[in-house]
Amino acid sequence: LSTFPYGCTEQTMSSFLPNLTVTRALDQLGVRARINREDLRKKVDAGLSRLYDYQHSDGAWGWWKNDDSHPFMTAHVLRGLKEARALGYPVSDDATRRAEQWLRAEFRRQDRALPDLRAYLAYSLGRKEDVEAVWSA
Repeated sequence: LSTFPYGCTEQTMSSFLPNLTVTRALDQLGVRARINREDLRKKVDAGLSRLYDYQHSDGAWGWWKNDDSHPFMTAHVLRGLKEARALGYPVSDDATRRAEQWLRAEFRRQDRALPDLRAYLAYSLGRKEDVEAVWSA
């Protein structure tokens, strides 16, 4: 599960999130494994660096570094950043704040979006008001 991130934003997240899951298993479940914690930390740090590099100037992420900003991909990365922070990894407040600002604005624009996308945006934002807006739409 723990590999260095590569490729597009989605592929980076497909490596980054399992590394967080391994961290959680080691820390919270007391799983015993021959995983080098320093290597795991380096992999998470590499994932964070790549995600920061792929963040667009508007605060969002697309599938690639230079494509259009995408609501699902931004929500996906934001959830990962929040998970990393919850596990004690140093996560950029600026990157998170900018992503939340873009996603909140996008959430309002996506009032006619598919319910599952809207629900995931609200979940990623983690705000009660956003979740309630999904159900009242």
